[in-house]
Amino acid sequence: MSFQEKSSWAMLVTVALVYGAYFVIVAGEVDGTDVADVDYQPLMLVTVVVLVIVAIIAHAVIAAANPREAEASDERDKEINWYGEYIGGYALAVGTLVGLGLAMAEAEPFWIANVLLLGLVVSELVAGATKVALYRRGF
Repeated sequence: MSFQEKSSWAMLVTVALVYGAYFVIVAGEVDGTDVADVDYQPLMLVTVVVLVIVAIIAHAVIAAANPREAEASDERDKEINWYGEYIGGYALAVGTLVGLGLAMAEAEPFWIANVLLLGLVVSELVAGATKVALYRRGF
C-alpha cells in the first residue's frame, strides 16, 4: 500500500469519526430544544481543530513508518488524487447550493452552518472513498 493510499484511508477514517462525533453530539443537543438555543459554534470550531491535529499526527506516523515511500509519488497517484477531489467537488457543490438555499429562505443560522459543514464532510468522504476504491480496483 502506497503512502498516498494510506493517507486516503487515514483521512477517510478521521473525517468519518471526528465529524460523526460532532453530528451525534449536536443531534443530541437539538433533541427537544429550539435550534436557536443550541450553542454549536464552539463545538464546531473544536471539531475542526481536532480534525486538523489528528490528520497531522496520522500523516506524520504514516510518513515516519516509511520515509522513502512518503516522498515517492507517481502519475497514477496524481490522477487518483485529482479524480477523487473532482468527484468530491460535486458533493461540495450540492451542499453549498443547499446551504445557500437555506440562507435565501432565511433559515436559522444553525441549519445553514450545519448543512454547509455536512456538505464539506460528505465531499471529503466521497473524495476519500473514491480514492480508496481507485487504489483497490485500479484506475
